[in-house]
Amino acid sequence: MDRSTYRLIASTVYSRRGFDTASLLQRLADAGQLGDCIVSVDTPASAVSHMLREERDAKVFMFPSHSWLKIVGRGQPTEIPVLLSDRDRDLEEIMDHCLVRITPQIVRLRTVDGLFSGSGLCTLLHVNDGQQTTAVLRGARRLLSSARPFLLISVSGLPVQERLQQLEHAAALLKDHDYRLVDATLLSADTPETREEAVLIGAQTGFLGIPRERVSERLIAHLAGFDGDLPTPPSGALSDDDVLIAALIRASATRLQRAPQNRSMHIVFDDRVVCEGFYSPECDGYNHWRWSGPFPEARVFLPLEQTGRMRLVLQVMNAIRSEIINSLRLYIDGKPVNHQTIEGSKGWTLSVSFETPLDHRKGWCELRLAYGNTVQPSNEDPRRLGLCISSCQIQGIDA
Repeated sequence: MDRSTYRLIASTVYSRRGFDTASLLQRLADAGQLGDCIVSVDTPASAVSHMLREERDAKVFMFPSHSWLKIVGRGQPTEIPVLLSDRDRDLEEIMDHCLVRITPQIVRLRTVDGLFSGSGLCTLLHVNDGQQTTAVLRGARRLLSSARPFLLISVSGLPVQERLQQLEHAAALLKDHDYRLVDATLLSADTPETREEAVLIGAQTGFLGIPRERVSERLIAHLAGFDGDLPTPPSGALSDDDVLIAALIRASATRLQRAPQNRSMHIVFDDRVVCEGFYSPECDGYNHWRWSGPFPEARVFLPLEQTGRMRLVLQVMNAIRSEIINSLRLYIDGKPVNHQTIEGSKGWTLSVSFETPLDHRKGWCELRLAYGNTVQPSNEDPRRLGLCISSCQIQGIDA
């Protein structure tokens, strides 16, 4: 599965989490990666600020955003605001939209290093300060080198080109401190091309910096929501992309019904099944199904929790033409497999056996269906349809 495909599928599977800084914060929290000290500079009323105040108020040091303060300031505050920047100094500033411009507002700029680098406890630095983001990071060099916290960066309040510019500055600084940068789908954003892809194609605004020594398959799997044993073959570690895909397939889960005695898994073709070459799911209140199309091939990515001999049973409710069933070819992970077809009152049942060796375990398998043609059913329905599939079942076969 390539990056574009992963991003497309993840955008539906992870829709409840989103693709921003708040979603990354929730992933860190769910994975148990947030400790006793969090430093945050954020625009007011953001989702991140709300989450930190509601769930971790006693552990969070929150600072106003310099960029935001300059826009919304209203006269002289009762206290001198402390803002994060790249060096310690006091300034007198006239806010951009002050109603009364009598006296400048005094602001106190301080560095993260000066305030927190000696504590050694900081586990997360969150920065969302528009044009000041780079300055805040420059003022946190010692903290990044010593405490090695996770770093959350948001570029949501900037035009696209300024997002990219700020992201490039941040990436250069993180590279100097041996951090790895990932986007909100946890894909690598370590190169200018991948960062541009995330901002322009993925429309993502949240990025996570991970200290290089903390990067591991286990961490990526936990951040991606992978629940269960990590699929690591004995012949060597999986790539990060393999771990992400395995987590994506597992997290989509698709109404699993497990029977321990025969190790079976039932997968309904609703909106949670991970697939390509299918239209949106349909239902009649009880039953779910998806039509394949418009192309003469379709792919389904199925969770696979074990290795060895397996049986896959596919329930086909309908076919736009019966000849499609006769011409159908099936592939498991790119290898052609023979299948048996049984016709019944509710369509066809396709059964195929395959084997996944232990050293090829990755947590999922790809089922490809090739049927040669699609057909537009009527003038009222502009879709080109192939097969209508309701569910499938994967079951281990005892030796």
